[in-house]
Amino acid sequence: MKALHQFFNTDKAALLFDLFPQEIPKLLTGINSYCDYIISNEETHRKEWGFGLFTFDYWLQLAKNTQDILNTGSENLAKRRRCFCDQLFEMPVVMFVIDATVKYAERHCDNKKFTAMVAILFHA
Repeated sequence: MKALHQFFNTDKAALLFDLFPQEIPKLLTGINSYCDYIISNEETHRKEWGFGLFTFDYWLQLAKNTQDILNTGSENLAKRRRCFCDQLFEMPVVMFVIDATVKYAERHCDNKKFTAMVAILFHA
């Protein structure tokens, strides 16, 4: 196995998928909820936006693109590792998905080991 610092985002997602298959459907639901939250509260987020790396319009588009991926492939995303990794942890949506994954793990996940693994993989 490669050292963690040599992992690509798709490698990290694959490891998460393999170690916690029971958590993936809940994660996908959490990511979708985050998309809804961003899209439904557009004006509030636009006024409070302070993330200098991206404009809010770009972030909003990533939320919409991520939601489209979730809506068109949700069954395959939960069951097929390659689908999960390639569609959600590649450009252009990867930054949004990682942010949503971290937020889900920190705020909504009851599985402490999953939360710890997300922190290790995506805060490194």
